[in-house]
Amino acid sequence: MNLFTNVSVAVVIVCLAIAPAAAVPERVVHRYLDVAMSPDGRHVASVEGDSSPSGGEPVARSLMIRSIDGKQSASVALPCGQVRECWPASLAWNADGTRLAFALRKPGTHARTVYTVAPDASALTQLFAFDGTITDLRYGPGGRLAMLAVAGAKKEVGATQAGAPITGDLGGPVPEQRIAILDGGKLDWASPGFRIPETGYANPTRRDRESNQRYGVCASRRRIET
Repeated sequence: MNLFTNVSVAVVIVCLAIAPAAAVPERVVHRYLDVAMSPDGRHVASVEGDSSPSGGEPVARSLMIRSIDGKQSASVALPCGQVRECWPASLAWNADGTRLAFALRKPGTHARTVYTVAPDASALTQLFAFDGTITDLRYGPGGRLAMLAVAGAKKEVGATQAGAPITGDLGGPVPEQRIAILDGGKLDWASPGFRIPETGYANPTRRDRESNQRYGVCASRRRIET
């Protein structure tokens, strides 16, 4: 091997050593935000999506229904599509596992609409449109739905959620979280509005506690964030 060949080989080795490594695609974390198994044990529903670029909760979220054996899966076609804040949540199966109820946020607002869907993701049906937040859906006797609702909500439920700017009459009514029953396409309030400004905790009445026990809604000492 002559000198020229030796130099050529050395140059190639050096070039390979200093060449930038091929970019490795960043691993996307798939996150599950809610899960509910049907009472008959045949299906499991989940709200899921890929983490945001910053690593936070998914911006686009899907509602999936899978068979327990993993052989079948279906994505529910949400009316507002795969866009930011078109977010399903509060999954609840009815007693015989033939319908899944969920609350869907309207993008750009705090409004919710309650829907039901079949286990194969078909027959999407709107039950009720509401001007505030809805959480903790629960089926009770007679197929009625109980929930925690905030009419006219100015922010999402939770201490870390951003609130609306403070404007207007500061002495006006404050949005309050209440127990509600969906019956015949309308909400019946099962608890009065309540809020203790000093502590920010709900102070349930006897009727509230009875409603909690009947529908399995845990609202006792629930912190109210408005």
